[in-house]
Amino acid sequence: MAKRAFILAAGLGTRLKPLTDRMPKALVPVGGVPLLEQLFIRLKDAEYDEIVVNVHHFADMIEDFLAEKGNFGLSVKISDERDILRETGGAIRHAAPLLQSPEDRFLVHNVDILSDLDLEWFDAQFAAGQGQLADLLVTDRKTSRYLLFDDSMRLV
Repeated sequence: MAKRAFILAAGLGTRLKPLTDRMPKALVPVGGVPLLEQLFIRLKDAEYDEIVVNVHHFADMIEDFLAEKGNFGLSVKISDERDILRETGGAIRHAAPLLQSPEDRFLVHNVDILSDLDLEWFDAQFAAGQGQLADLLVTDRKTSRYLLFDDSMRLV
């Protein structure tokens, strides 16, 4: 069974300005290595093999970077949001055709989250679940940006 991930990399990177005035946040180096590269390495180490990356801000730079890196030896698809930045829920909905497969399971990971969490743990938690739609790892922070669901608990 293929292991798939969706990387949210389209954001404007406003909290990383002025660095993101000339590059997407996905390519901002931390410890000399771009955020996107660090995440791809982690996903590859965890045996993910199909990756979808959404792009908007400096989209061409992300596509060029992935091409230069040979997609890190993984199957990579681009969810193009050049026309409009869709935020998290809209990005997932827009990328749905690229993420669908017989398994219909995938990990969603923000490109700008640095952690040492065991990505295998998420797979195990979902597999052991009782038919839930998703497992979420979140922190309690003040924000005005939330996912919205309809009465049937479908993402809107």
